[in-house]
Amino acid sequence: MTPFVPYSVCRTVDAYTTMRDANPLTVLRAPLTFLAMFAWIAAGCDSATVVADAGIDRVVVDTLATEGVAARCGPMDCSRAECNGQLCGAGCTCLARAATETACTDGADNDGDGAADCADPDCAAQSCGVGCACGGRARAEVLCSDGSDNDGDGITDCADPDCNGLACGSGCACALPTATETLCGDGRDNDGDMRIDCADADCNNGACGVGCNCASLARAETSCVDMVDNDRDSRTDCADADCNNVSCGEGCNCVGGARAETDCTDGINNDDEGASDCGDPDCAGRACAAGCTCLAGARVESACRDGVDNDGDTRADCTDPDCNGQSCGLGCTCVGTTRAETVCNDRADNDGDTRVDCADPDCSARSCGVGCTCMGTASFESFCSDGADNDGDMLVDCADSDCAGITCGPGCTCASAVRAETLCNDRADNDGDTRVDCADSDCAGASCGVGCRCGFGATQEIGCADGVDNDGDMLVDCADTDCNALACGTGCTCVGAAGQETACADGVDNDGDRRIDCADTDCNTLSCGTGCVCGLAVRSENRCNDGLDNDGDARVDCADTDCNAGSCGTGCTCVAGATQETTCNDGLDNDGDGRVDCADTNCNAASCGTGCVCVGGISQETVCIDGIDNDGDGLVDCADVLNCRAATSCGTGCVCGGGAATETQCDDGADNDRDGRTDCADPDCNTRLCSATGHCCASGTCGC
Repeated sequence: MTPFVPYSVCRTVDAYTTMRDANPLTVLRAPLTFLAMFAWIAAGCDSATVVADAGIDRVVVDTLATEGVAARCGPMDCSRAECNGQLCGAGCTCLARAATETACTDGADNDGDGAADCADPDCAAQSCGVGCACGGRARAEVLCSDGSDNDGDGITDCADPDCNGLACGSGCACALPTATETLCGDGRDNDGDMRIDCADADCNNGACGVGCNCASLARAETSCVDMVDNDRDSRTDCADADCNNVSCGEGCNCVGGARAETDCTDGINNDDEGASDCGDPDCAGRACAAGCTCLAGARVESACRDGVDNDGDTRADCTDPDCNGQSCGLGCTCVGTTRAETVCNDRADNDGDTRVDCADPDCSARSCGVGCTCMGTASFESFCSDGADNDGDMLVDCADSDCAGITCGPGCTCASAVRAETLCNDRADNDGDTRVDCADSDCAGASCGVGCRCGFGATQEIGCADGVDNDGDMLVDCADTDCNALACGTGCTCVGAAGQETACADGVDNDGDRRIDCADTDCNTLSCGTGCVCGLAVRSENRCNDGLDNDGDARVDCADTDCNAGSCGTGCTCVAGATQETTCNDGLDNDGDGRVDCADTNCNAASCGTGCVCVGGISQETVCIDGIDNDGDGLVDCADVLNCRAATSCGTGCVCGGGAATETQCDDGADNDRDGRTDCADPDCNTRLCSATGHCCASGTCGC
């Protein structure tokens, strides 16, 4: 094999011949001296098209086929089939009938295409030196842990964008512009940032060993079922807080530092805590099978419409008390242990009891459609302003008696099968009868606004203290006759188109006439407080036994002349500034002077009761015919000889005498002295006249 000679040397050979692949050498045109041929061959030029200087004919020299001499190809020969795969010069190989640069570090355009090294697309992905590879027609660093600027761009290792994502050593990867730790369980500072494994933020969420992940700059256990302290914090599996809500095995999750059962359908004690499935408190609220839920340590039916005994208690659907309140199908709810219809306007027997919608008692009080409510077992119109027959009884809105008392629109209520206006101050004909507000008789007595009431087809002012013309008649408060006898404020009443003071003890000019309480003539005869009445523009005391100066004149009770002749209590009257006893038979010292009844001189000549008069400080009987001890001395009627003296009448035809009653009228047929004997039969009548003819009684008869 002859040595390879650069193409530039071959160009210097001054040959103008064509050498064909014949043996011996054939010269086709132009004389070629043996010396020139030898020089060309000695130069080691490969088989190629040699282009002479400008203006010189080109000479094609074919490969010499002499024994021991290999085929020689230059960049211009690569189109020839026999050159495919052959070198076409230093750093040049013929590939696919074209010269291809293969030496990408020598700074030479080896394939003569005008681009050298990495600038030549042929060098793509080819090495451009130690730790360097061509990419995108430029040198790119691929060795990122040697501290060298391998691609000559002035940037070394991970600082070079070419290294982004490439390894920067064991357990290290470049992440522009720094090194990032990727091996987090080897106890080494792989990225040289003085932080090891999980203490390096680069390791967050990265594995720190079997069953261990880095989290928040610390090791965290992730395998919670292997009985190994994977994160080396002296806590294993569920006892490690890292395992909270992490699986601790099939049908088991770690919860609050303990194993908790999560599969409640397999009959297995998944958390190894003594009870399985619904018997484990962990299963509360979890499914124990299709249509079954664990509650309070037991299986509870939760699918109540599938005809299946889902909880295994031999009761299916609504017959199982667990289903109470649960849906048993479209428009059906379990109530107690039976199916109950709850959709009442679909014309379907939803609970299977052969009764549909409102005809089913279950629907009572439920909606039977828009504006319709089931009442009893019938539909009832409840929307009364939509112009629709909501309950299907051929009666619409207020014409339907169901609507009585129900609104028929803003300011309208159904009454007696017609629309009635109820909003009487909106200037609208709310019931459509062409009469508005107070002009509508429906509004009689109703409010027509603040301080206004409808009456007799017109507005009437009833707010008489607000300074507003509430009824719009240009008259305000008491000046409006509507206000007559109505309050015009606290302690004020409208009278005769003006305010009149009625609270006469509050120290306020209630009617605004600059006169207060009793000084206002409106208060005459009205109370000015407890025990006080206004009179002649002043306060006057009228309670005279309470120990109070009720009118504020510094005089109390009877000492106040206002009390003269007034009562100072039961059986007491004020007289001349003092108390005077007037009840003389109650056993009380009514005037508080220490003397009771007749013993009080106030009682002299006064009655001390029926048939009794006080005389000289004592009681004296004055009625001697009533059979009563009227003066309380133990002697009755004529037996009281001091008071019922001789000749004192003890009734018609009777006088007292000698301490007894004596009959004096002997012709009247009456037992006048009440001794059981009448007229002449009474010895008292002996010798007394017993007839108009002058006869007298003798021996018990009238005949003398």
